[in-house]
Amino acid sequence: MSAVHIKQLPREIALSYAAGTNLILTSKPGIGKSQTVFGAAQTMAERVEGFGYWPFDIGTANPNDVCAYMPDLATGKLAVYPNSVLPNAYDTPDAKGIVFEDEVMNGDPSTVKVFQKYNNGEDISGKLRKPNGVIVIAASNRMMDKAGAMQQSRARFEQLDVYSDAGHNLSFADNASWWPVLRKFLEKFPDLIDNYENIFDPANAARGRDPSKDEMLEQAEEGKRGIWANMRSWERISKLEYAANSLAIPMNPFRVLSNVGKAVGQQYVTYRAMYDKIASVEEILKDPKGVTIPSKIDELFVMVCMLSQLIKSTDMKPASQFIDRLQGDMRALAIRRMVKRSQKNRAEFDIGGTKEYQAWMKDPAIQDLFMAAR
Repeated sequence: MSAVHIKQLPREIALSYAAGTNLILTSKPGIGKSQTVFGAAQTMAERVEGFGYWPFDIGTANPNDVCAYMPDLATGKLAVYPNSVLPNAYDTPDAKGIVFEDEVMNGDPSTVKVFQKYNNGEDISGKLRKPNGVIVIAASNRMMDKAGAMQQSRARFEQLDVYSDAGHNLSFADNASWWPVLRKFLEKFPDLIDNYENIFDPANAARGRDPSKDEMLEQAEEGKRGIWANMRSWERISKLEYAANSLAIPMNPFRVLSNVGKAVGQQYVTYRAMYDKIASVEEILKDPKGVTIPSKIDELFVMVCMLSQLIKSTDMKPASQFIDRLQGDMRALAIRRMVKRSQKNRAEFDIGGTKEYQAWMKDPAIQDLFMAAR
């Protein structure tokens, strides 16, 4: 079966919605299927009035999560109670949107069978039926990624195998403003973004080198515990880095290793140690006109990204004094990053109202750099 790149999923989901067809997405774990579906649903909600999104985790569900049958003491008969979370044609026949069923192949077979009737638009006891304007998008890891084979009929689903690549992953990390040192590390070592095949496929040797026997045993043990480098685990590390910085406490290297494994984790820990020598945001703000500007472009990139991502609106004066010392491209990078951050959360950081930003926007040199970057 040919695969679809994950960046194309929003288009495919929109196509399925327009056609009124259900869709099941399969891939190896941790490439961002769930998050991509949610993002696509948010975009569609901006364009389709009344568009809804109903997530449901099949992996932890049981048959009673669709419809429960309870005795009615007054009549002595069983009464049917449909799930109020699922859109119901009996209550809201004009509902439209997406029901997202996660880990559908990981669910209990009896649960999946009950959900099948709902997914197919069939009536369940005269109490529950999927509205015609609602489609089901299901997601699951591949059968080969499971401890045991589970098979159910999915005849009412189109099936798409999904994949991602380093370029798309780096773009996601950049747009999500991941911790700058981590973002630069992944750019420098893109083969370490996801090492799933190396951990779980014994026939796939580590790229470009032969791991030692001890390392292979260690990776095999980590694999049994569900530890490997992937976008989900790197995102957790980014959040840990921001939290450690906010709390002014050192980042424990073992937190890194526990997320991505020892072999990859040690490489990141070693890499990030190089950046301890560059000036911190606090040091930049304390002496913006005198702090040393790194000569190495990687170090300067991280320094500028740190400043743009961590300063407060009240820090704009000293920040601008430092930024104005930079060469054109780096000046533009710093300003663009702050603008992007402000657009995401104006309540947390509002650059638009500062006089420093207004001065930059009147600077012909800055305007030229912005136009050249478009």
